[in-house]
Amino acid sequence: MGQPTMVALEPHSLEAISSKPWWLSKSFFIGRQVFGFGLLITLSLKYAHVSLRSDLVLASARLGDRAPAWWARITRGATDASAAQRESMATQSKMFPFIVICYAFVFSLLAFDLLMSLAPWWFSNMFGAWIFMSSLWLGMASIGFVSMLSRDWLSLGDFVTPKVTHDLGMLLLAACMFWAYTTFAQILPIWYTDMPEETDYLLVRMYLPQWSWMSQLVAVMCFLAPFTILLSRGIKKMRWPFAAICLLIMTGIFMERSLVVMPSVFFGDEFPVMDFLVVNVGILIGFLGMMVQVVGRSLAAIPAVVISDPYLSEHPWDAHVHAAEDTAK
Repeated sequence: MGQPTMVALEPHSLEAISSKPWWLSKSFFIGRQVFGFGLLITLSLKYAHVSLRSDLVLASARLGDRAPAWWARITRGATDASAAQRESMATQSKMFPFIVICYAFVFSLLAFDLLMSLAPWWFSNMFGAWIFMSSLWLGMASIGFVSMLSRDWLSLGDFVTPKVTHDLGMLLLAACMFWAYTTFAQILPIWYTDMPEETDYLLVRMYLPQWSWMSQLVAVMCFLAPFTILLSRGIKKMRWPFAAICLLIMTGIFMERSLVVMPSVFFGDEFPVMDFLVVNVGILIGFLGMMVQVVGRSLAAIPAVVISDPYLSEHPWDAHVHAAEDTAK
């Protein structure tokens, strides 16, 4: 395949557009986004409400009259922390599978509707899984980064230990490899079938000089660098190096999303620097500000760490294996 000279702006066949008019119609498009977001937000808020109830019951008992009045809307007058804990754990166990399924479905739908529709004649069955799994990876990296930054402010030193960051680092490493797998599984069949209706999308992003550098940067920031760095056990246990690798992953996913979106809406011969800074970075800063506002207010109003979850304490069956001490003199 040679270097592309233009983006395919016309459908390759009538079959490619037969279902587009009704699927991308304005009312149906907006309606399913509102429904999907609404369902996911409702389930998430309900899950947060249920998970907080036993904590607030126990915290209210400890604080007495100093407990915020609005906690009563969640505790509903309950005073038995053990009963509230059992009820909370049972409800969470029932809700969690539905939240996972809803998350996968909604984010796959968003990937097809909000990202793939920007290039309406291109399609990939792996695209939805690629987007929602990279979003899950981004969420884990964000949790690690925020935990490192706020550990002193929230007094999390006894909870966010090197063992915890090591375990989270292993999850980040596994997600990194899965991102690479889904990326390769998406690119390979498109590449070897060599059909114009599929290859144009890749050729524009991988060969045009205004975008090729970004695809190379994404490969480094989303796979080569995190995979290599996270192989180290020590880095996963050190606070600021671990925060740095989380920030690297977050930045890499931001660049990956930019690479998906920008070539579909900017058709010039040069990289749109100002549009990238104003639109992409501006949107990022806006959402980051809203996240900091919401998370900060929440952490200031409720316990930052669960205090009634039985899984927070070590199980008596846990075995801790340590290297034998060298007693040689």
